Amino acid sequence: MQIDDDDDDDDPTLFPDLGLMKCLDFIINLKDVGELYKIRIGHDNSGPDPSWYLHEIRLQKMSTPPEKEIHLTINSWLSEDHDDSDTWREIPVRRHKKELLPDENIRMRKIFSLKLYRAFASREHSFPPIHVTLIFVFLQTDMFYMSAVSLGVLNKVLISHDGTGPGTADFFVTDQWLDEYQDDGKTERELIAIMNGSASTVYTRGQWRVWVKTAEDSPEPQECKRTLIMYGSKGKSDELLLSPQSLGYVCFQPGATDEFLIESGDIGDVYKIRVSCDDLPGFEGWHLKSFEMEEVYTNRVLNFDSSCWLSLSREHRELVKEFPAVNENQKPLPVHKYIISVHTGDLWGAETFANLYVTVYGERGDTGVRKLQHSLTAGEMFQRNKVI
Repeated sequence: MQIDDDDDDDDPTLFPDLGLMKCLDFIINLKDVGELYKIRIGHDNSGPDPSWYLHEIRLQKMSTPPEKEIHLTINSWLSEDHDDSDTWREIPVRRHKKELLPDENIRMRKIFSLKLYRAFASREHSFPPIHVTLIFVFLQTDMFYMSAVSLGVLNKVLISHDGTGPGTADFFVTDQWLDEYQDDGKTERELIAIMNGSASTVYTRGQWRVWVKTAEDSPEPQECKRTLIMYGSKGKSDELLLSPQSLGYVCFQPGATDEFLIESGDIGDVYKIRVSCDDLPGFEGWHLKSFEMEEVYTNRVLNFDSSCWLSLSREHRELVKEFPAVNENQKPLPVHKYIISVHTGDLWGAETFANLYVTVYGERGDTGVRKLQHSLTAGEMFQRNKVI
């Protein structure tokens, strides 16, 4: 169950198994949530028979003296097999001298719908024979309804998928992929509502245009992910995938400049980035020529001294590189080399042939996970009583 107040949402509270024809009491500990205006209750549809018919919920704040009980009549199935096939319900709570917020199920059915489009893809998919209508199928439009306590004027929708089932890589909405191997690698999108034929787009900090130039002598691109992590005064971004913005486009061709749109979140003033390539068999490397970024919100442009090879056979034989931001008002941070010594113990069987990784932390963030693969000491690595 989730209880909503005038401030924000709380995390869901989990309850044990609820049996047939039972009235169960629970005590839950919450912060001071202020005046309640609705609750949300549901289940995860797990177990052999998850359908549940909920009759009533009663709430009472355990103060001294106890406050008056709140009675909420539900009389509804929370089930994928009954009523509207929803396993969650929102119930408005009557507030002192205020009108009860309406349940907008009927109006939402008539006016608001969420349309999801499956795009044409270059590969085919086969679905197992089942006896229900398939959703999210190639070139199909699907429509859904949901019931919710009044949200006021709708302004955005957050949509995502869990990565399960066949064909998840081909799912996209409003010309954006929801795929960890396409666009920016995200499987969640925030969509802005369109009012009177135009979208009320509001740019926020953390939205970037990125231009990446590949050198002329770089090998032809291969099936290798290129990723970016940004570091700023307020923290760092997630790992962001540098992938084509349109279907069929091939990035990182020799001599080409590619443009990407990414979202880092508000991480403050960016002071460095880390660019990585996957360690795939047969990968010949990538010669990065230049890296430039522009924040959409401020139009601030950042450049990085990034001309280098990301390769296991050239230059420093690394697939991970860090670059400090270069701007006119501040000297860029120096790039240091660190020597890491690993001493394997002298016990019998202490050696290992596994891949070892290290992350170094400091006042300005971390190095990210780095694979220890090129020892300065000759011989087999990570052997008994040996320092590399």
